[in-house]
Amino acid sequence: MKLPSQFSSKKIFLSHSSKDKALADKLADLLVTGCAVDPNEILVTSLEGKGIPAGTPSFIEFLRAQIQKPELVILLLSPNYFASHFCLCELGATWGMALPTIPLVVPPLNKSELKATLAVTQAGAIDDRTYLDELRDIVRNCLGCEVSTATWNVKRDVFLQAIPEVIKLLPAPSEVPRATLEEAQGQYQAALQEIGSKDGVIRTLKSQIEDLKRCKNADDVRTVSRKYSSADEEFKRLCADAMAEMEGLKWATRIALFWRVRNEVYRPQGAEEWNDVKEADAVREVGVETPTCYPNTDHPKVSRAETALERLKNFLRDPKDDDFLERFEAENDFPADIASKDFWKQFLVHV
Repeated sequence: MKLPSQFSSKKIFLSHSSKDKALADKLADLLVTGCAVDPNEILVTSLEGKGIPAGTPSFIEFLRAQIQKPELVILLLSPNYFASHFCLCELGATWGMALPTIPLVVPPLNKSELKATLAVTQAGAIDDRTYLDELRDIVRNCLGCEVSTATWNVKRDVFLQAIPEVIKLLPAPSEVPRATLEEAQGQYQAALQEIGSKDGVIRTLKSQIEDLKRCKNADDVRTVSRKYSSADEEFKRLCADAMAEMEGLKWATRIALFWRVRNEVYRPQGAEEWNDVKEADAVREVGVETPTCYPNTDHPKVSRAETALERLKNFLRDPKDDDFLERFEAENDFPADIASKDFWKQFLVHV
């Protein structure tokens, strides 16, 4: 799902239960008035004007897009939070992607018990003055925005005075049926697997970049490309390379190359074919030893074409994918053999 540009990833993602809307509203106000955070840079999913845009087709896809690159994630860890399978998915995704995170523990949850249960390395109570000061410092360091200490102290103290009543009035979490818990657990595990898969892709790309940095010539680059490409991608690339190298060659030269990959010589038949050979011989793309004709690999264009065909031939001998040859034959109804006229007609040139 592609989101409109005005809903691009926010700098702060405030992860909370929809039942804790009033508390999230207070915290968002503290960030805006006490830390000078632009309200348009806060994603608070339950708050009107700051959350998911009307008409968004998928909550999950929107959240996935938004959670990719926030500068900071703030978790409102309340009883309602842990009763929500969406919140648990957000929690898993946040930690799985190693995003900068501030867990705020909401009473009556106990900070020490929560840290032991979830292995939280840093957590503080939302009604703890000292921890709120740390929150302000982290927001300033991450976003580079701040107000005077005097203003922050006033806004912080107003927040601390208000939240006991706000927390008191928050709805209690509903008893969650076992089936719902199991479904949430499954979604949580699926989220972690998806994150792990993306992490694997990132690690592969980093390795590829390092290998490319060590390349000294075009052959090295091609070797790295094959190492990290799927068999189907590599096959298409090699065919395209061979076609590009043969594109400017004379017709007789292409035919001679076909017979060369078969380890045979080209024996032109009839006046028309010999006329084509004469045209190729005139620009030294072929050599002639009547009654045969062969590619002149001293010609740079012919040499490059022969090299490209040899790479394709070597790939087909060992595509490094046990299923590639079987898939190829099932789709094309002829063998993956560069010595086959059917193969040349389909993937190279008609011979």
